[in-house]
Amino acid sequence: MRTLRAVILLLITASLVYLLDNPIGGLPAIGKLLDPVNGCWANAEPVDANFTINLQLKGLRRPVTVWFDDRMVAHVLATENY
Repeated sequence: MRTLRAVILLLITASLVYLLDNPIGGLPAIGKLLDPVNGCWANAEPVDANFTINLQLKGLRRPVTVWFDDRMVAHVLATENY
């Protein structure tokens, strides 16, 4: 009985690995997206990252301020040019 249970769990594991590693229909391979080294988590910024920088861009006539809140949502503050 223990051998049968081990074989069933091995088959379930192998099936999940296969399904997550290969595209299904028009869907991409989900396993590659969830990979912590090369997937979507590889683009995460460190919590203590410093994004303070001053840029001089041609075409800007007035100062523009961009700041990020605690959820890394960008807020742009600019004056209108009349």
